[in-house]
Amino acid sequence: MEEDLKQKILQILEKEPRGLTIQDIARLGNMNRFKATIYIHELLGEGKVTERKIGAYRLFKLKK
Repeated sequence: MEEDLKQKILQILEKEPRGLTIQDIARLGNMNRFKATIYIHELLGEGKVTERKIGAYRLFKLKK
């Protein structure tokens, strides 16, 4: 299940090259923000996703 959710997040980010917030990822992936946060941080650690801070927002997108 964990890998399925990570894949789902990667697919969501693939469709939005400008990046998304954790709240957007959770909404589009039909999961709660807590789970989205856990898996986003795992993907960050794996080097598959990058994070960019804009003011109070943190945008996540696929690493090129």
